Amino acid sequence: MGDTFNLSGDFRDGVQYLKCTFQLPPDEQRQFEASLNQAKEKLTALPTDTIPEASPLPPGSRLLFYHNPLFVGREQNLMELAQIMVKGGVAAVGQLVAATGLGGIGKTQLTSEFCHRYGCYFAGGVFWMSFADPEEVPTEIARCGGLQGMNLIEDFDNQPLESQLQMVLTQWHSPLPRLLVFDNCEDPALIARWRPRTGGCRIIITSRRDRWDPALGIHPLALGVLSPTESCSLLAEYRPDLLDAPHLGTIAKALGHLPLALHLAGSYLNLYPHSPLGDPARYLEKLQDPALLAHPSLSGNDGHSPTEHEQHVGKTFALSWDQLDPEDTTDTIALNLLSEAAVLAPGEPIPRAMLMAISQPEQPDEAFLIDQEDALQRILSLGLVQSEADGSLVMHRLVGLYVRQQSNDWVDVCDRAETVLYNTAKEINEYGLPAPLLPWRIHLQHVAEHAETRGSKVAGKLWNELGHHLIMVADYEEARIATERALSIDETAFGSNHPNITSHVNNLGLALMNLGHLNEARKAFERALTINEAAFGPEHQEVAININNLGLVLSELGYPEKAFAAFKRAMTISETNLEPDDPGLATYINNLGTALIDLGDLEGGRSKIEQALVIDEAAFGNKHPKVAIRLSSFGGVLHAIGDLEEAWKAYDGALSIYLETLGPNHPDVATAINNLGGVMHALGDLDGARKAYEQSLNIDEAIFGKDHHVVAVRLNNLGLLLRDLGDLQEAKKIFIRNLAINEATFGPIHKKTGTAVHNLGLIFKDLGDLKGARAAFEQSLIISKQLNGSNSPVTKKIRDQLNILDTD
Repeated sequence: MGDTFNLSGDFRDGVQYLKCTFQLPPDEQRQFEASLNQAKEKLTALPTDTIPEASPLPPGSRLLFYHNPLFVGREQNLMELAQIMVKGGVAAVGQLVAATGLGGIGKTQLTSEFCHRYGCYFAGGVFWMSFADPEEVPTEIARCGGLQGMNLIEDFDNQPLESQLQMVLTQWHSPLPRLLVFDNCEDPALIARWRPRTGGCRIIITSRRDRWDPALGIHPLALGVLSPTESCSLLAEYRPDLLDAPHLGTIAKALGHLPLALHLAGSYLNLYPHSPLGDPARYLEKLQDPALLAHPSLSGNDGHSPTEHEQHVGKTFALSWDQLDPEDTTDTIALNLLSEAAVLAPGEPIPRAMLMAISQPEQPDEAFLIDQEDALQRILSLGLVQSEADGSLVMHRLVGLYVRQQSNDWVDVCDRAETVLYNTAKEINEYGLPAPLLPWRIHLQHVAEHAETRGSKVAGKLWNELGHHLIMVADYEEARIATERALSIDETAFGSNHPNITSHVNNLGLALMNLGHLNEARKAFERALTINEAAFGPEHQEVAININNLGLVLSELGYPEKAFAAFKRAMTISETNLEPDDPGLATYINNLGTALIDLGDLEGGRSKIEQALVIDEAAFGNKHPKVAIRLSSFGGVLHAIGDLEEAWKAYDGALSIYLETLGPNHPDVATAINNLGGVMHALGDLDGARKAYEQSLNIDEAIFGKDHHVVAVRLNNLGLLLRDLGDLQEAKKIFIRNLAINEATFGPIHKKTGTAVHNLGLIFKDLGDLKGARAAFEQSLIISKQLNGSNSPVTKKIRDQLNILDTD
């Protein structure tokens, strides 16, 4: 029997809410208060950092589901629920938490597990009610007071429903701690209507809705899929013999680690333990079928649900899908948003702006934008997508598969997605800041793969823009793969000499150049140049782009005169085609300036670089990577003329921009740090220079590998510094490695190889190894004679060094 109360109250929303005043004799009052204090102490003992074992519930509880012996994982979620339940102490009123997520994520199962493990700490009992059907909610609440619940009075079940509700609600408003579960509650109005206004009840809501009115005071607890380890453990609960099976993890991944799908798959495998049907490898093959959701294992025909919910993955999703009305404007947009999300990479965070852009007309009006936002809220409330903390959206891979099967205009949806991703990637790439495209990258690749599979005309362009982006973020090997795929697709579509393929050839050349395949890169740039000259003539801007890139690789190959000629031609063409303040022109001016510096014309180089810097600062501001490139070039010429203080400022400015826009592990950052090390070296700060050189070396080795020609540059600088520090043995190791890289990259007769072998000779001399020094200087002399002639100053200097050795 319940406590004795004197009742009075008023009606709100059709239900009488009662004010309760105790009318107990003093002894009974003291006994009641003692019992209440014991109940509160019990709640205070509820553990929040450990998970108790399942135990019997307090008398009068109503819990519909038995304890699931196969429950795995979710430890963190269980402890989060526990922490919220006792937040604010036992005096807190009406703590509410909503366990949210898509159908099949395990909301009800988690809550049931919590009840079985923590329910014993709620002395007033645990009461489970289904809120799936609003009309049945009063009956569900009333049942908590009957024979299967608190058994408030002997003839409770014979009382009118209104009286039953009054008695249950009265108990809920008492200070005794109770745990209420509103299962499958999607309507916030139901919570506002039926939650106790006061008293000791705590409430757990399970819902697909992930957004709630803050005024309700609900603590959201969004459930994700299981971890890979938890998924495998769950499958192994059904088939312990498969615990170490090699395909178990792949099966779990194919099912998106969704608890319902894993439960059904485990039940299916358990049904056929000695049949080929239960073989993990065979089952995995079936999971690759686009009709996966129709497979018998996901239909639930042979699985028992611990929570008595729908045991069919597709039908679980249909419970939400079917609530969208194609005749309703907002729901139509919602259906489009779902279809467009299903085109993108399954299970990956979708930038909100991306999804909205795909479904918008070219010039959306205010009314459409409002409808679109409402539509997004609709699919969030139905649990078909989830919202992340940063605003991005996630659609489970199996939901995506279901949506694709329901879509009636799949080709049009794919076309829209491909066009939007291509245009956006192209715009971002052209501006030169890679960061905005980073969240889109995985979707850009997925859409490119799908576009290629279905023979879309945009496929090659998508791969090319992905390759362009990957070059900017220094993922050069993946960039090569992407641009090669782009080239293969569009060569097939347009032929091997069509101008539509030259941007692909150009980007492939850039990837190859950064990978250290300089001769292959040169061939690529020359091929693009030949195609565009034939298509557009020698004075077209596309030709200037190809010539400029050819100049870059010629400079890397050690041909400064040829590089200068290429840069000069590119600038001449661009001056005719571009406005004087066009940042595209600044690129050619800057590169011509650096070529002049390489040829010894420091003042001419300085003038060009300053001109390029002014243009780019006006176009991009002072925080853009292009401005950093100009600052780096400007620092180089200042360093060369001996203005070390100003060179430091320029290099440091470049480094700050690179760190902010490209991150700490980019080769441009390594270059800036290396340049600062050079200034420190010149100023005599040898320890600071060493740290800088070693840091830049570590970055470049991580990006390019240990045998790249850029790494050789870093090694050369570090070796010279070690020589100045007197660490000759370490310097010797560095120069030997430097020489090996340059010989492999440029061949035995090359300026960089000659420099490397000459520096090694200096170390041998310092170490007193005159035989080693002589061999190195003689090899350096042979290289210099072939490259510079017998009477050049460089050759003469090497010859003099040999003569000095003869006199030692």
